[in-house]
Amino acid sequence: MRKTPFENYVLAEPYGISGGIVVMWDPTFINFQLIGKDLHAIHGVVEKDNPIYQRLDRAWVNMHWLNLFPNTTVHTLPRESSDHNPIKLITEQESNQNVFNKKPFKLEPLWYAEPGFANMINAELSMDGSELVSKLSNISDTMESWVKNNIGNIFHKRKKLSARLSGTQKALETRPTKVNIPSCQDHHYRSDICIDHATNVEEIGKAVFDPGPLKAPGIDGLHAYFYQQHWGNLWQDLYNYKIVSKILVNRIRPHLKDIISPNQNSFLPGRGCEVNYIAASEILHSMKSRKGKNGWFAFKIDLEKAYDRLEWNFIRFCLARKGFDKNSTDLILNCVASPSTSVIINGKPSPTFKTSRGIRQGDPISPYIFIICMEYLSDLITEAASEGKWKPFCLRKNGIPITHLMFADDLLLFGDTSPSTLNSLKEVLENFWECSGQKMNNSKSRIYFSKYTSQHQKDLFCTSLHKIKSKLASWKAKCLSKAGRLVLIKSTLSSIASYSMQALYLPQKTLQEIDQTCANFLWDSNSQSKKTHLVAWLKACRDPKLGGLSVRSAILLNQAQMVKLCWKLHTGNNLGTRLVKDKYITNRVNPTRFSKGSHIWQNVGKGWDLFNRLTAWCIGDGTHINFWYDNWTGKGRLRDLIHAPLNREEENRRVESVMRNGHWNLNILPFILPTNIITWIHAIPIPLYGEDAPYCGLSKGPKFNLKSAYNEVWNSKFPVVNPNDKWSCVWKARCPPKIQFFLWLTIWGRLPTASHLANRHVIPNGNCQFCPHTQEDIAHLFIHCPRAIEFWNNIEFTDKFKHLYNDVEKWILENLNCKEPSNQDIPNQTIFAFCLWRLWNRRNLWVFQKENKHIVTWCKQTIWLANEFENRDNLLITQGKPVQIENPTLTKFIVKCDASFCTSTLLASYEIVCRNEDHKFLAGIAGTFTTVTPTLAEAQTILMATSWTIAKGWQDTTIISDCKEAGIAKKPKAPMVEVQKKATTRGGGLHRKKSQEPAESVGSVH
Repeated sequence: MRKTPFENYVLAEPYGISGGIVVMWDPTFINFQLIGKDLHAIHGVVEKDNPIYQRLDRAWVNMHWLNLFPNTTVHTLPRESSDHNPIKLITEQESNQNVFNKKPFKLEPLWYAEPGFANMINAELSMDGSELVSKLSNISDTMESWVKNNIGNIFHKRKKLSARLSGTQKALETRPTKVNIPSCQDHHYRSDICIDHATNVEEIGKAVFDPGPLKAPGIDGLHAYFYQQHWGNLWQDLYNYKIVSKILVNRIRPHLKDIISPNQNSFLPGRGCEVNYIAASEILHSMKSRKGKNGWFAFKIDLEKAYDRLEWNFIRFCLARKGFDKNSTDLILNCVASPSTSVIINGKPSPTFKTSRGIRQGDPISPYIFIICMEYLSDLITEAASEGKWKPFCLRKNGIPITHLMFADDLLLFGDTSPSTLNSLKEVLENFWECSGQKMNNSKSRIYFSKYTSQHQKDLFCTSLHKIKSKLASWKAKCLSKAGRLVLIKSTLSSIASYSMQALYLPQKTLQEIDQTCANFLWDSNSQSKKTHLVAWLKACRDPKLGGLSVRSAILLNQAQMVKLCWKLHTGNNLGTRLVKDKYITNRVNPTRFSKGSHIWQNVGKGWDLFNRLTAWCIGDGTHINFWYDNWTGKGRLRDLIHAPLNREEENRRVESVMRNGHWNLNILPFILPTNIITWIHAIPIPLYGEDAPYCGLSKGPKFNLKSAYNEVWNSKFPVVNPNDKWSCVWKARCPPKIQFFLWLTIWGRLPTASHLANRHVIPNGNCQFCPHTQEDIAHLFIHCPRAIEFWNNIEFTDKFKHLYNDVEKWILENLNCKEPSNQDIPNQTIFAFCLWRLWNRRNLWVFQKENKHIVTWCKQTIWLANEFENRDNLLITQGKPVQIENPTLTKFIVKCDASFCTSTLLASYEIVCRNEDHKFLAGIAGTFTTVTPTLAEAQTILMATSWTIAKGWQDTTIISDCKEAGIAKKPKAPMVEVQKKATTRGGGLHRKKSQEPAESVGSVH
């Protein structure tokens, strides 16, 4: 220090992980008065006789710029949040700027927060008897006028506030705010697909409620949210007007599985990017080990501006090839070619213009049109291979021939390097380029040959890690609260890491780096500035009921993804699974050992044990299920219960051998099973028809549940801890997410108070700055500190749990659990959460900035913030409720069924009642049966209700159950149509699709 040119200095000594701070100054120029210091900051006042105000925000250009834009000026705008002035660059005088029409109308969802706005719209729509286009134009004018009179122009208000702020700042500065920019020097087919039939109310409603409510609005400025909110007044107009593009999408979708080849793996259910990855990995692995004179190639092609280059005549040609009749083709082409385009420039629309080719990004029908057109290229390649011009690649002798894979505009072509295949490749591509208007992007296209197909996975792993680090850049942590960082971490892991983990088991080091990157981002720590991780990462990865943040550990998530990979290979029938089975399982006495295959097959082995343990059989005819070695009872393998040896005939016994006329015949077994197992087997229903089918305990119907798989992996690594109600108090508290995160830290005891930081050796002294002889822990901070007492005495809040002051955690939880309104008509839990948070903020303002806010003002601001949040939260809850519209059509018969189940006796009782549309009782049945689970009891009751309805000959019937797990539930998109869950049988069990919200109706019989 003494060797520096500064005479005076103040030093904050380093301690623990803190590196220390020093401030040095020359007293001949300035005078520095020290106020206080700690390990994080040095507080003081700098005094100077003649302060200098220097504006640093400028724009610099060269002479070439001034020649191009001679009238350029720059305006310095007032500071609002930063200590720098934003600058506005104007290249032309305002009189010379392009002026189009007035700014288009745009509905702001926030307007619905204003009292009377929604009622005003409903009243206007009810009175307006004009057609839909005129009605929407009129209501837009009405809304614009209403907002102007009741809310005012927020942009004008902001402009006035900015002007006042600018005037205040100008008083402190000596330079003008508007100057000219200074210069400086350079430094003939089938037509069996018809989709132009008449629409109905259900189809229109599905098209209205399918899109997200706040997606980009149309030219009328109205979001889908507007139509969803006012469906009751608009559904008849929309029925006449129709929503063509979205309706066509819903009509085309069921036909795609029949007209799109398995080589195309985008935009179709059950197909995804992992299918191509699995298939390509196996092909490249086989190329690497392939011996022989013939060479092989893999050609990766990327299409340049694929949507924009698609010719309309080619679209018509491809639709006709795939069987769309003339009317349907004309209807689709009309959606593509008829719309006009306008560009928003400076907030104002330009004159409209027509396009001559291409399909629009964001149009729901565009992806389907594109993959239909890409089928022409697929057919050309398949035809060349069938004629012998193109020799495909096979994973084994007489295996599945592979010529190409497609994922939207990404293509992978495979074949041998013979002259005939290469000539055929050239002819096929030239034909496709010429007809479709497509063009290859040379910079993104690659070709690999068999000798060099071995690719290092390290590049891929590093790419995934690099993407995560770029998404979670340290500068973004400065702009987000901890709750905001948590949301970004979850979205990053789910979108980036999960994408790489679908078929890859990443190296342990890479997974650890991903977890470390996420943890550092959450606590705003980086290599330059180490920060304390207040809660361990594994605790943060717990379930919220167990005190975690529901963040997934990358290590465990990758293991769960391997279990999902096993499920896909076990149940899937896409091209990727067929290739893997053909290479390692088909025509082999035993499957290939996992250690001997490609990295895909090795990854399957990493998740196979857990998957195999959770896989069971759903009984059909019993011909494919081994009685002793397969899990078909839900109790595990029966062989594990029998220690005696089995002969070869008994080892191969099938379940069908003990099924006789709908009953179990266990007397033919050579061993007597335990009594509880015999009772359990007798309670399993024997289906009348169907085939045996495997199912996984981690799946919901035909879909795999990754969350359940992750929980299984977690439970296998860590002991199960019983949930604690205290955590539900935190996450259910009515307060913003950032305050919930603050409460979470408080209940964990990890709030960075002085006492906590001293225990971690971050600071030397854990005493309160206002109470020098008292440790600053959570109890002192919120209850016993004089500043806390002052706060509670001035805040308009009645604490009903003062008697719990000795147990600070219980005091906090009881207040958070109290939903009764306080003095301010705000729920007790809301105002209490804001009080704790504001106490913490006031403490930090003094400790780090030496600001002491007036207590009365601070308390009033606390009440105002809580009130603002409560009003906003009530609005969101109100808006979140589905619109209840009376069903225009009802079924003739309504059948309600219910079941009860006794776990000790495995006996179930059922009741089924039928009423007509006027709810008059018609008939009913009741009885008992044996089964194994409550859900299966409900499912069997639904099945009996269906059979009873068919036997009675009742047409147009709705079957209703109170058990959504027993049927197939689907989220209601259009509220005017009754939600219908259709129960289907697969083997002996009842399966359902994923249910997103409870629904009562479980089926209709017509």
